[in-house]
Amino acid sequence: MTPTPAYRSDIDGLRAIAVLTVVLYHYGIAPFTGGFIGVDVFFVISGYLITKNLFTDLSGDRFSLVRFYDRRFRRILPALLVVLVASVAAGYLLLLPGDFARLGESGMFAAFGFSNFYFLWSSGYFDPAAEMQPLLHTWSLAVEEQFYLFWPLIMWCVWRLRKSAVFLLAVLAVIALASFVASVYWVETDQPVAFFMLHTRAWELAAGAALVFAKPIASRALGEGMGWVGLALIFYAAVQLTAETAFPGWNALYPCVGAALLVWPKGVTTSPHRLLSLRPAVFVGLISYSLYLWHWPVLVFFRHYANAAMPTLTEAIMLIGLSIAAAWISLHLVERPVRQMRFQFWTPGRTIIAGAVSMAVTAAIASYSYLGNGLPGRLDEQARHYAAFDPYKREHEYSGCSVRAVPADDSLPDCLTRKGGTRLLILGDSYATQLALPVYQSADNATLITIGNNGCRPVLDSVGRRQCTELMARAFDTYLSEGNFDAVILAARWRNGNDIRKLRKTLTEILRSTEHVYVIGQPIEYTTPLPSLLASASLPRRSHEIRAFNRYEEVSALEEEVKSALEGLPVTYVSPLQALCDADGNCQTVTDGNVPIQYDYGHLTREGARLVIDRLIQQGLLDGVARASVAAR
Repeated sequence: MTPTPAYRSDIDGLRAIAVLTVVLYHYGIAPFTGGFIGVDVFFVISGYLITKNLFTDLSGDRFSLVRFYDRRFRRILPALLVVLVASVAAGYLLLLPGDFARLGESGMFAAFGFSNFYFLWSSGYFDPAAEMQPLLHTWSLAVEEQFYLFWPLIMWCVWRLRKSAVFLLAVLAVIALASFVASVYWVETDQPVAFFMLHTRAWELAAGAALVFAKPIASRALGEGMGWVGLALIFYAAVQLTAETAFPGWNALYPCVGAALLVWPKGVTTSPHRLLSLRPAVFVGLISYSLYLWHWPVLVFFRHYANAAMPTLTEAIMLIGLSIAAAWISLHLVERPVRQMRFQFWTPGRTIIAGAVSMAVTAAIASYSYLGNGLPGRLDEQARHYAAFDPYKREHEYSGCSVRAVPADDSLPDCLTRKGGTRLLILGDSYATQLALPVYQSADNATLITIGNNGCRPVLDSVGRRQCTELMARAFDTYLSEGNFDAVILAARWRNGNDIRKLRKTLTEILRSTEHVYVIGQPIEYTTPLPSLLASASLPRRSHEIRAFNRYEEVSALEEEVKSALEGLPVTYVSPLQALCDADGNCQTVTDGNVPIQYDYGHLTREGARLVIDRLIQQGLLDGVARASVAAR
């Protein structure tokens, strides 16, 4: 069980497949709706190559942790730090203050290899806001860097304990199994954790690591079959999975098993090997690291300039070509020179020190925009006014009785059990809770309770984060009946599929507890935060019609689906869309006080929520509350 150290051109070809699926997915080129699985292929390759080098050194009694980190610093850091600095420079020219501050903050995390934590805490990989983060893709590099931090130490300790490849493989199997179980668990309970964290991705790296100890395949027929099945599994995942797929978990087996079948050492040359070893594939594989680094910032900065619009096919081809050119230059002027650089008095230890200093300097450069709040002085007064609403402080949230999670002791929240007066419930996600304060101010003498949290779907048998599913289950099982509500308002960022299919059954259940039920549709949404659209519209050479960037047709079609789900039920539907927009999709964007109605793609500012509720009251919202209030007297 000894590794084969020879160069394998087919692995560079596999790298080409991995990076191209990611690039085509990000650029929206059909049919690669699951191209994000290219990262999983990279994980398998990295696990194999790193473990092969480590085991070669361990078994030859020449292992050195310092030399290992010397090689990793030379391989990973130079191109990454160049891209980080270039992104900050581009951000200064193209980004509005809020976006520029976020770029700086994420750059600090990325410089030190912790950007996966940053994006876990700030957004999910598939969230609309994440699409406009120039350094989002560095999360996978952070996972690998954390793997490099722990895995050599684990291997060294295990080898010191028992110099046995079988024992090392057994430890690896335990790690892989525990990680895979964690991945399956977290993808169901908190998908962003499963997506971004090392402990839920380690099994993918371990799958590659295990191949170091695999016996080479001697049968040509078996090798051919493994190769073609591996390619088929990767292709299937790349075109069949989508952003809505539960991932990683079980679905990550497709690309990981596929990559493992291709990486598995073979004692014979197979046709998949020859295919992956073709010169164009090897060329793309050699620039794959730099191409991965450059392609995403190039796309995101283009979209910022185009106010979040995706490139056309022609534009996408040009941008990908630009990314390939940048990657080739990066390979020849940054990656290879640093890897091959040798000085008479230079030692691996000094490489590590230089790398650490470079990381700190890059983080300091990135921090300038973060600590300077995005440097708003770059903009004129009108643009600064609108840009100041990103980020927006959620000062408008209702401070009364709000149930955002099931209490730890499983008790009923006190405010739910209080009796007397007219009692009104708002149930839903952040689109619901943002309306609480103006509803409370408009509902004279009513007691208002909100149940909900960000991303919580107000339907029976909801799916999503455990905090949300538990809260909604308890709301329908207990809180509705115990609360004795005179009226219930249901509001959410409604989605096609499960939400609407479950809505009718949900409303039927609510009507058992109260006779006055309202469903609030969602307001107009934009492809990019409204304050950014307003600010950029006032900049030189960036003027545009706001109407071109709203999603009126999409939201309007969704509203009709919600209405159809309510047919025949004694439920009042009120439409924020109609309150803000005319029939041609022209929508009011600011209040009379020149405050943006929304502070991101759809959420309302405090003033915007007040305006919307006033207009919804004109549509009939709270009529039942008024009648209930009179009856209570």
